[in-house]
Order: sequence, then structure tokens, then C-alpha cells
Amino acid sequence: MDTKKLRDYQKDILGEIDSLVESGERSFFLQSAMGTGKTVCLNAFCEKYATGRVLVVSTRDGEIAFTRDFTVEYNFFTYDKLYSLYKEDIDNFKQEFLGKYSVIVIDEAHRSGAELYSLPLKLLKEEGKWDFFVGASAHVRRMDQVNSVEDMAD
Repeated sequence: MDTKKLRDYQKDILGEIDSLVESGERSFFLQSAMGTGKTVCLNAFCEKYATGRVLVVSTRDGEIAFTRDFTVEYNFFTYDKLYSLYKEDIDNFKQEFLGKYSVIVIDEAHRSGAELYSLPLKLLKEEGKWDFFVGASAHVRRMDQVNSVEDMAD
């Protein structure tokens, strides 16, 4: 991606991410308002840092943004599909997902706190061999009022 086409605030975001990476951080949360180009920033990050496959977990609506804004090759799964694969055969899930991705992007990460959705994501985070594990959302709290005080960025 030509970083000249990025807006100044997006360049600032990427500069902050570069600082995190340089300090040794491998897991971080990108919080930015709706419509500010989180997906564009994630694409620029993946272009720069992904050394292998990229996994994106999001909603069906999120797939539209990644199809439009991502130029790096990636595998996309909705939260539902990822949980379904996990539930069907956890051993196969481990074989298919653990250690196969350089960057794991959890888009709309505030949804990751849903009891069932969190199971495969927790496994990926704790047992996967990835270079970067990135959450992104406009907000850090679930909006279903079940866990509205829990910070999903954690």
C-alpha cells in the first residue's frame, strides 16, 4: 500500500504501532471510531509485518470492508464459522489453525467476549504460534448488556 494515500491520523496510528512492535509487543488492540480506516491501517500493518499467512476473524459485515480494503492475502472466518469448526472437531481445529498464521486479526473484537466465540479465540491466543495477535474495534465493550462492563481489549 502506498502510505502516501493514508490520512495523517492513519499514519500516526501506524507510527504508534511501529513503536509497539519495536518495543517487542506482539499483541495489541486498535481502537478507533467507526469509519476512520481501521481496516486500511490493519492492511498497511500486515503488508509491513506479516511473514506468512494472515487470519481475519470478523462479522459478515466486516468481510465487506476486508474485501474492499485488504490487498494482502488472508483467510477470513466469521465468529460463527470459527466457533463451528472449533466445536465440530477441536483436534482438527488445532491442526488447521495453530501455528499456521503469522498475523491473527480479530476485527469487531468487542464481540470476542461472547461465551462461545471466546473459546476458539482463546485457544488461538494461548496455544497458537503467531507473530502478531491484533484486536480492532470502535469500542472495547460488548453492546449486548451481558458483559457491558468487561473490557474486551484485555
